[in-house]
Amino acid sequence: IYGMTGGQVAPTTPLKSKTTTTPYGNIEYPIDLSMMAKVIGAPYVARWTTAHPVQCIGSIKKALQKTGFSFVEILSPCPTSYGRMNKMGTSLEMTKQFKEGTINIKAYEKLIAEGKTTDKMIIGELVDIEKEDFNAKYKKFCGELK
Repeated sequence: IYGMTGGQVAPTTPLKSKTTTTPYGNIEYPIDLSMMAKVIGAPYVARWTTAHPVQCIGSIKKALQKTGFSFVEILSPCPTSYGRMNKMGTSLEMTKQFKEGTINIKAYEKLIAEGKTTDKMIIGELVDIEKEDFNAKYKKFCGELK
């Protein structure tokens, strides 16, 4: 579990966002943790926001059922520091922004198929495959050495 509590810049902080340690705006591009997990081969990757509680719970349950590495990213508002510094309003207003600023992966894939694009953050189950985990591979490998 990774969480920020002091309003400081993090590897995931959006470009130009103000934080206590970047009062003039973040100059670094953010790391997309869910895409990084996808690229390294995680069999289950999901991203949701606190505006999607039912989906969050479902993805956590699903991730715990998978063998191997699973990654569930849940974005939550920080109205006390980040929201205040970036004039984003109350917790409720920030949650509304999560709903308006995201697009489910299935809707995103339809847009792409139509030759369209969006700058909204993609949410949903980004990867859901069955994959042999490290322990199974290692057992097989050791058996082949005999």
